[in-house]
Amino acid sequence: MRASASLLRRRHGTSTQASHAGRTVYGMNDLPHTNLIASETGTSLRTALRRLSRSGLFALEAKIAAEVREPPRTPRERAHAGSWFLENVCALHGIQVDVVGRFPDEPSVVVANHVSYVEPLAILAKTRGVAIAKHELRAWPVVGDAMRAVGTLFVDRSDPHSGARVLREAMRTLGDGVNVLVFPEGTTTRGQHVLPFRRGAFGLARTTRTPIVPVAVTVDHPDVAWVDDDAFLPHYLRLTGRAATRVTLTVLPPIVPSQHDHDAAGLAELARRQIAAELTAA
Repeated sequence: MRASASLLRRRHGTSTQASHAGRTVYGMNDLPHTNLIASETGTSLRTALRRLSRSGLFALEAKIAAEVREPPRTPRERAHAGSWFLENVCALHGIQVDVVGRFPDEPSVVVANHVSYVEPLAILAKTRGVAIAKHELRAWPVVGDAMRAVGTLFVDRSDPHSGARVLREAMRTLGDGVNVLVFPEGTTTRGQHVLPFRRGAFGLARTTRTPIVPVAVTVDHPDVAWVDDDAFLPHYLRLTGRAATRVTLTVLPPIVPSQHDHDAAGLAELARRQIAAELTAA
């Protein structure tokens, strides 16, 4: 079953954009400030709900299509299908992704600073890969569904065996020619600084002799950051209600472990410094 052309963004097509035809913008002298805020809030909420309904319909159509079509035969084909799926998810949510630089063709451990739940979708929409994420994300609405659909490796930090299992799966993923995406800060920030990197992903790259690709993530508005005690659903509705959200991915030169006399901790610090320097320059 083919999904509606009005809902899907083809890989080489143009981005789907929300229409605001008929929206009235009042001057400050035309009505009280509180009414202006209410008008803007109502418009944003309608935009968010419209995008949410379209995304749900797309996910349903994609699920039905997956059941009637021949499934992907290789891990690379599955990752390619997942990338297409997430590209549509981004477009339907008004998320515009710009890539500066180029993701390598060879399998890599991709590491990035972490601002929100947006950048895992944005990065995997632009490169074939599988993300490693905390187990709690499986239960999240929309985001959890999308991450499960593209084969995310979920690690349960309360289970000492979970990390070892995910590490073995990540090694197989790289061996199959598919990138592994990790956010080594382990939590989100407002993007103004980069927290110390955990070394697990860098030990994986060192063991498998896989290039490390640092990616500096920037967003077009501070409200995109999801930090502190901000509840998911209100933040998601605010984000989805924006006319558009722009995410820029700056792909930095690969770090080849064999070319550096560093252990995992040293490689982690090298990647962290490179991303921090790019964010400062931006």
